[in-house]
This record gives sequence, structure tokens and C-alpha cells, in this order.
Amino acid sequence: MSTIREIIGAWENEYPQAFDRRCSRPLKIGIHEDLLAEGYGLADVTLGLRCYCSDAGYLLRQRAGAVRIDLAGQPCGLVTDKEAAHATTTLGKLLRAAQKKRSVPQPVQGSRAGFEALRAAARARRERQHEVAA
Repeated sequence: MSTIREIIGAWENEYPQAFDRRCSRPLKIGIHEDLLAEGYGLADVTLGLRCYCSDAGYLLRQRAGAVRIDLAGQPCGLVTDKEAAHATTTLGKLLRAAQKKRSVPQPVQGSRAGFEALRAAARARRERQHEVAA
């Protein structure tokens, strides 16, 4: 495997009861060990789970009392209050970062205003130099 899409795609094909990007469910604590035992490499498991478990949809489903599932889709515990609070905090950070990224104005390519500002700054600098020299 090499890309996140390929890694998660392979898991969706092999473990459809556990992995579904459209409707992700809380995974069993320690599911990484199960994936390693199935023969997936440490780098792929780490990268794939980091991406899958940090998705907004996955974080939204981390509610206290929600059922966690194993690779076969069988119940394997519940989401605790502390885990749900952590997911809510993480989701908030994710959403704030996305909002901040959208709110930053992007410079316009080839803008005349940018050139005009540079020219005005150069003119002011030259004038200051002439005043000092005089």
C-alpha cells in the first residue's frame, strides 16, 4: 500500500462491517493490533487509522455510550464520556482550522494593485533618501 486512499480502500473491501467512510462507526480500542496481526504493515496501519479516525464523520459518531466494533463488525465495548469529550474537542479544533483556512483572503494573481503598492513604496523610499541627502 502507498496512499491513504488505497489503505482505507483495502480495509473497506476486506472488512466492510468495520470500515465505511460514508458511515464510519467507533472502532475497537486496540484495533491497530488486529490489523497488524492480519499482516498490514505498521506504517500503513498508523497512517490509515490516523486519517480514518480524525475524519469529522468518525469524530461526530464518538458519542458517550456508542458501541465500538471490531474488524467483523461485532460489538467490542462502548465509547466512554472521556473519549466522547476528547472527540468533541478534536472536532472543534478541526472545524476551527478549516474555518480559519477559508477565511484567509488569497492574493489575486497578477494584481495591478500589488504592483501599485510596490511602486508607491519605492517612490516613498526614494523621496526619503533624497531628503536625507539634501
